[in-house]
Amino acid sequence: MRPYRLIYVLLGWMLAGCSIPYQTPEALRQIEHDLTIPQGSVQALSQTNWCYLPYGSDHGGDGQCRAIQGLGILVGDGLILSTYSGGSYQRFITLRTSDVLCIKTFRGREAAESFFAFTRAGAAQIIPLTANGRLNTPVKIQFLDYLIGQNQPNAMGSDKSYVRDTGKKSYSASIIPGTKIPYFSSVAVTEVFNPCPEN
Repeated sequence: MRPYRLIYVLLGWMLAGCSIPYQTPEALRQIEHDLTIPQGSVQALSQTNWCYLPYGSDHGGDGQCRAIQGLGILVGDGLILSTYSGGSYQRFITLRTSDVLCIKTFRGREAAESFFAFTRAGAAQIIPLTANGRLNTPVKIQFLDYLIGQNQPNAMGSDKSYVRDTGKKSYSASIIPGTKIPYFSSVAVTEVFNPCPEN
């Protein structure tokens, strides 16, 4: 599987828009309350879609990562990825500088694109967005600068892979449309792995 396939799936979500309130003082107060963030400590806030892939995962079994729509909230001690449901904000994961082993982008720090943060447990693909669904590059840079704050290795502009073939196959059976003829197919099973250099 090509790693870039993940990007196309996630970029499709960007066009769908997002109805998560976050731009008003009232929304900010609720975000601080719901996520137990000290008042006034938000350094950057953006509509953010992401996909979290534990190492060894096969992208949900069909080669694709399902983006989660939410918010990225940068505070002094972490980048919080939050969801919004039923009128309240929930913390999905908090990425701290000390958790991040390395970072990967495809075209570099200032490029209008998503990036990957690799921890000991998994990979998070992060897509900060503006209110109108465009890549929020200034906030992306703030997120990146925080996450590599301990001078972790970063593969800015690298094509180094984080997906590998397991050597296994996934099999399925179906019927050729318009006939009663069965057919069988197989695809290679891939998994996400940690591409960071060992310390």
